[in-house]
Amino acid sequence: MGESVDRYNCIIASTLLLDLGKYLCKVSNPDIPSKLKLWIEFTAIFNERRKREKRSPTKMYNALFEKIGLSPFTLAKFYQHQKSPQRTSLDKIENWVDKEGKKKDTYFSRSNEFNDDS
Repeated sequence: MGESVDRYNCIIASTLLLDLGKYLCKVSNPDIPSKLKLWIEFTAIFNERRKREKRSPTKMYNALFEKIGLSPFTLAKFYQHQKSPQRTSLDKIENWVDKEGKKKDTYFSRSNEFNDDS
């Protein structure tokens, strides 16, 4: 039982860190390096999509391979914060993060338009 409690606490802590990271990115904190901001945004979007689409991390890396054009290995190492990819790979990841962020912004602005009409 102790292991499951530790795992649960670890999940909560990592979720809180991601939420804090998303907040810090939104307020454009100049103290956070751009690579770290990109990693925080990438992992937050990755986790949201993975949960929504009910995919394992491996299946999500494979799906993103087709969309981003980077190997699942590169995406996994970046996600796990084990290795910083080459600049061209970071550019591809950044483009994907920007596209996903715009999709989400468009979705929320449209849903707010419907809610404002009431």
